Amino acid sequence: MADDEKINWAEDPGWHFDFRVVIPIVQIRYLRKQSAEPLGGLRTLFVAFVSAFVLLGVVQLFWDRPSVDAAVGAWIVAIALLTGIAFVVEPRVERPLSCESDATLLDSYRSRFFIRMGTANAPLYVGFVGGFIASPSVYVASLLLAVPMLVRTAPTPAALRRDQDELSELGCERSLVAALRRRPSE
Repeated sequence: MADDEKINWAEDPGWHFDFRVVIPIVQIRYLRKQSAEPLGGLRTLFVAFVSAFVLLGVVQLFWDRPSVDAAVGAWIVAIALLTGIAFVVEPRVERPLSCESDATLLDSYRSRFFIRMGTANAPLYVGFVGGFIASPSVYVASLLLAVPMLVRTAPTPAALRRDQDELSELGCERSLVAALRRRPSE
C-alpha cells in the first residue's frame, strides 16, 4: 500500500510543536525545510509569528530608556482603538472560503489566514514602537489586546470544525481538513 493510501486526509493531525520554530535563526531554516502538509506548515508559521512577538517583548524589557509615564495611557488607548477597529472591520471585509476545488479551498483558507495574521499583528507593531517610546507596559498591553485576534487566527481543530460547519451550511461537501492537508499538486 502506498503512503498516500495510508493517510486519512480528512483527519486533523493535531499540533506537532517543535521548539526549533521559536529560535529566530533556526526558525528560518526550519520553515524552509518544512515537509509537513500545508496544515502543519500553517500551524508552524502561526507559532513562529506568536513566538516572534513574545521575543520582541523580551527585547523591550532589556532596552534601557527613560519612561514617559504620561504617554503610556495615550499609547494604550490608541492601540485599544486600533485593535477594536481591526477586530470589527476585518471579518466584514474577508472573503468566504471558496469551495470550487480542494486547491481553491486551500488558497482561500491561506489567504484568510494571512489577512487575519496581518490584522492581528498591526496593533503589536504599534505597541512595539510605543514600548520603546513610552514604556514596556505599552507593548505588554498590545500583546494582551491582540490575544483575541490571534486566537481567532489560529488553525485549531475547533476553528476548523466551525469553518467546516459554515461550509456545510453553504452546501459545500468538501473536507476543509483534507484540503488543508494536501499539497496543491495532489
